[in-house]
Amino acid sequence: MLLDLKICSAGVYRRPEKYFQQVTHWWIGLYVSGMIRHQVILPDGRLGDDFDGNTEPYLFLRCPSSKIDFEFGPDREDWVVMFDSENLSYQERKLQFHYDGEKIAVPLLLTLPPEEVPACRNTFEQIQYAWKEGLPRDLLYAAFLIGKLLSRFLMPPAEPKKELSPADRLKRAIDDDIDCCCNLSQLSEQLGYSRDYLRLVFQQEFKLSPGEYRSMRRLHRIMELIADTELTPTEIADRVGLKHASHLNILLRRHYQLSPSELIRRTRFHSPG
Repeated sequence: MLLDLKICSAGVYRRPEKYFQQVTHWWIGLYVSGMIRHQVILPDGRLGDDFDGNTEPYLFLRCPSSKIDFEFGPDREDWVVMFDSENLSYQERKLQFHYDGEKIAVPLLLTLPPEEVPACRNTFEQIQYAWKEGLPRDLLYAAFLIGKLLSRFLMPPAEPKKELSPADRLKRAIDDDIDCCCNLSQLSEQLGYSRDYLRLVFQQEFKLSPGEYRSMRRLHRIMELIADTELTPTEIADRVGLKHASHLNILLRRHYQLSPSELIRRTRFHSPG
């Protein structure tokens, strides 16, 4: 297994409780409700979670030697799986996964949208049930479910939206003009740039010219129309902005060494009879 772990305990806490404890195993958990106060001191003495009052549901990881000072009320729902593993460590003020000689830093807490709580709760319920069954197959299944939960901590945060560069804007305009209704001069004008400027920045960013990229996109569109429609070669040429069917013939012979009619026979589905 990529993740070598041994489950020590799995369950849910629902009783009101005020307590201070030291963590002796790795924990992965799901907090749902009932928090009054919750503070985590990490092994190096730094402050981790520090909540004063109820908060949104979240997934959490706890490392051995952490200390927790908490209080929960009567509406408490707090799922915890305790396990031992050689694949995790708390070093250099970071929680880390070990994989293939590398150490990958991960967060200690992930907030959950409310709509994701039922599915996450169900995963913890399955882990609890499999751990209580205790057969090797059940424990292996539970370990894989823990791996599924841990994988969420590796998901990269969504990158902030950034303004598209002129080259990206031209690429998107070419992609959107699926049937090549506009030439590159018209697209450049629509974007508010000169064609020469866009040719330069497009070449710098994508290592091919806008004309080469437009030709590639047109060729892909032609092959879609050949395979997925009943259009004739003349109709296909007209659809993708070629003035004459002979231009379509030249283009396809250059790339595939076949005429449009030959490609239609080879790729288009014909029902028997």
